[in-house]
Amino acid sequence: MIEGHRLRDKRDCGCAYRESRADLSGQHIGVLQVIRREGSDKHGNILYLCRCDLCGGEKVLPASTIRARLASCGCKKTDPQRMEAMSPLGVAKQVYHGVQVIQATREEANRNSQTGVRGVFPFRGGYVAAVQIKGVRWRSGRYSTIEEAQKALAVQKEAMLDDAGVTDEVIAKFRPPKKPKK
Repeated sequence: MIEGHRLRDKRDCGCAYRESRADLSGQHIGVLQVIRREGSDKHGNILYLCRCDLCGGEKVLPASTIRARLASCGCKKTDPQRMEAMSPLGVAKQVYHGVQVIQATREEANRNSQTGVRGVFPFRGGYVAAVQIKGVRWRSGRYSTIEEAQKALAVQKEAMLDDAGVTDEVIAKFRPPKKPKK
């Protein structure tokens, strides 16, 4: 029997804590088949080795993530074949060899841009250029003017697109022709 004065600051009897510590081994939750317990991380979260039904890959995940009934182990986000398969479905018609061509070649700055140039932002009294294509991120050193950073960005972006196999012909195929300004 629990004395009343001990329950004053408690929210539950402790059963929720025990349930969160229950072993998930052998269970099938969402798209994950929990294989076995793998210990715990530095924060005390219990880790489990899981197999994804979608890709068949095995990954170590915390119990809280598994209980969230994930749609995938993360394979849906980064699978290049899936990205290319999306094109016929009309979801991402701009994908070529895993590169979102329209996004990678877009030149208009975001409306919250501080410089008015896409990929160039102020940094410690100067300007820095940055671009990411096909998961590869590049960031320049500091330049004194926006124009210098913009030139460096253009050179690097061109090189990264060439490495990814995105040529001017591919860009022309995906990009609609520019309308003349009135």
